[in-house]
Amino acid sequence: MSDLRRVHCLVRSQIADMLCFACMESKDLKKVLARLATWPQYAQQEALESLQIIEEDFVPDAELADDLARADKQIRDGEGTPQEEVFQRFGL
Repeated sequence: MSDLRRVHCLVRSQIADMLCFACMESKDLKKVLARLATWPQYAQQEALESLQIIEEDFVPDAELADDLARADKQIRDGEGTPQEEVFQRFGL
């Protein structure tokens, strides 16, 4: 498999994971994404990196989401460190 084909598959799978085409309302975005496979490899890589950076603003980090869910459960269960102690530890 050529390098361009590998990048094409990677970009295509990454974009498919990031975007819900059924929910998208922008026909312009769909057209650009359809043409993406025809771009030079460096441009595809740049597009992928840009989309990943944008995605970070909208999709929570899985590890962070797990940490927040665990903290929320501890709070609801009356476990964990009291807020006052946390503030005192960090000088807040």
